[in-house]
Amino acid sequence: MRPGPRKVEQFYFLATGWLSWAFAAISTTEGERRVTAWFGGEDWRDLIGMDLMERLEVFQDKFKNELGYQYVQWWPIYRREDGKGRVMYHMIHASDHDAAPKQMHRAYRKIVNSPEPMNEPQLDIE
Repeated sequence: MRPGPRKVEQFYFLATGWLSWAFAAISTTEGERRVTAWFGGEDWRDLIGMDLMERLEVFQDKFKNELGYQYVQWWPIYRREDGKGRVMYHMIHASDHDAAPKQMHRAYRKIVNSPEPMNEPQLDIE
């Protein structure tokens, strides 16, 4: 665990199912300003040319490096139950607790009836 107090655990639902459409719909300076405020900088424009995995890595990096979370994982949230249908969101789970990645993995597997992890917990090698 990193030194210092633990931060509040976060679950962030990123609308990956229609993020490209949302970016394409930005047509005003005010819209650009709002997206800049949401993303925390002008570099949100870099997301436009990225594929899904690259975008998820950017958000994962933001939670780890800008917000300082030790563990950050993403999990697909499907349109229908039991891990079926189109992926509508990716839930980003951020925590400083050492047991959180394993507990989240177990809970997610149970919900979608999946024996395999959707992405492996990231290891901190310092």
